Amino acid sequence: MESVNEGKFLNRVAADLLERFGNELQDVAIVFNNKRPQLYLKKYLAEVSGKPIWSPQMYTIQEFLSRGTVLVPAGQLKQFFVLYTCYNELLKGEGKEDVSPDEFYPLAEIILGDFSQVDYYLANAKEIFGLIEDIAELQLQFPNFDEEQLQFMRTFWGSFSAKKQNQMQERFIELWQRMPLLYVNFHSRLAKENLVTNARMYRNLAEGKNSDPEFLKAFKHTVFVGFNALSKAEEQFLSSGRKKDGVLSILM
Repeated sequence: MESVNEGKFLNRVAADLLERFGNELQDVAIVFNNKRPQLYLKKYLAEVSGKPIWSPQMYTIQEFLSRGTVLVPAGQLKQFFVLYTCYNELLKGEGKEDVSPDEFYPLAEIILGDFSQVDYYLANAKEIFGLIEDIAELQLQFPNFDEEQLQFMRTFWGSFSAKKQNQMQERFIELWQRMPLLYVNFHSRLAKENLVTNARMYRNLAEGKNSDPEFLKAFKHTVFVGFNALSKAEEQFLSSGRKKDGVLSILM
């Protein structure tokens, strides 16, 4: 069930879309964070217009951006086994025993989440993972980082700054030393199978790699609705799309 605030917002969105595009709505793509608002927006479009109209095409952001990639988004299970294989290959190279899938699974969730953050923020993986020190040293070694970048670094290092006293922290420090190469190997292995993570897909579109920016031309206009917080990759993609074609709009 939609909330009162959500209903008011979508009602305003419907009115705005009709005012902007009128009878051209069928040539417009509407992009949301998730599927939930789609049904309600269709209802408000019909109510505001007061007559039968052609509905715009609606997508989640993942559905929409996947139209512009030459790679296929990999499922979570596939990502886990690719990461698991790459990790054990690194252990073998260090002369250490393999870890079992059950043992690795909790770590895999954390690693995949960290890899996603690196890509969403267009960060340099080698810089992010190649340093195991506290925030004060990060600030010394990266004096040109702005506050947002430093805050991003803190999300990675917060659990390691309390003198690294317990065994779990020590394991994570050892893990962190493998992260730069693991990041590279993981994405390389996926790409060889024509696969990509969602976050890397966003990054590729923002940086123009393994992507087809011409997919935007399938619609006269594309409107992103309800995106009040964007990652660096999303910001860069939307900014470049606006400047290039003038077909992108954002309704916050």
